[in-house]
Amino acid sequence: MIETKSRPQPESEFARRVATWVVVLLAVYLAYSATHFWGRPDAVADFFAMLARRLPVMVAQILPPAVFAGALNGCGIFGGGPAGSPRRHWVLLAMLAMAAYALPALFAPTFAQWTGSGWPFPASLLESARSARAAAEAGLGNEAARHLRRAASALATLVVPIANAAFVLLAAVLGDLTGRSTRRLSTWPRYATRWLSGGLLFATFWIPAAVADELVGYDAAWGGLLFVLPLCVPLAAAGILFAVVRPGRGSAR
Repeated sequence: MIETKSRPQPESEFARRVATWVVVLLAVYLAYSATHFWGRPDAVADFFAMLARRLPVMVAQILPPAVFAGALNGCGIFGGGPAGSPRRHWVLLAMLAMAAYALPALFAPTFAQWTGSGWPFPASLLESARSARAAAEAGLGNEAARHLRRAASALATLVVPIANAAFVLLAAVLGDLTGRSTRRLSTWPRYATRWLSGGLLFATFWIPAAVADELVGYDAAWGGLLFVLPLCVPLAAAGILFAVVRPGRGSAR
C-alpha cells in the first residue's frame, strides 16, 4: 500500500508561517540589540544577562508583526477554506494573544527573579501604581511629578501587554485583509505595499502607546489611554479594510 501525505490544514500552515516569522524577527531583534554591547569589557556576559531578562518581552513585541506577516497569505478567520469553521483559527489566535500577554506579565517577572533584576508581577505593578498615585496627590511640585511618573510607568507595564494581546488579533485581521486587497498587484508593488502597510501599522500602535505614556505620566490623563489610544488606528483600519474588501462576499485569494 502506498501512503500518501495529507495536505497541511490551513490553520497549521498559518501557525507554521507565524513561527517562521517569529524566528526571523527575533534574530533581527537580537542582532540589533547585540550592537549596543560592542566595545564593552564584558560584552558577551552583559548581552546574555540582558537576554535572560528581556527575552519574553522581546518575543511578545514581535508577535503582532509575525502574526501580520503570517496572515498575508490567509489565516482562515473569515472562512472559505477546507478547514471548515473559522472558530478553529480564532482559537489559535486567542492562544497567540494570551501568549503576547503572558510573556511580559508572567514569564518576564520569573526570568527577572532568576537574574535579580526585579521585574514586577501584575499585582505588584497595580499596587505600585496606586501607591505612587496617592503619593502624587499628597505631594507638591517636583515630588508629585516624580510620583506621577512612577505611577504611569507601572500602569504602562501593566496595561500595554493587554493592549498588545488585543493587537495580535487586529494584526491577523489586518494581515488577512491586506493580503486580499493586494493580491492582484504585480510582484514588487505587492511586496512594497505589504511591507509599507506592516510598518505603518506597527508605528500606529507604538507611537500612540508612547504618547499615551507621556499623557498619563506628565498630564495625569486617564490611565485607560494606555489601552485605548494604541488600538484606535489599527481598529479603524481593520473596519475600513473589512468594509472595502468584504471577505465574506467571495473575495477570492
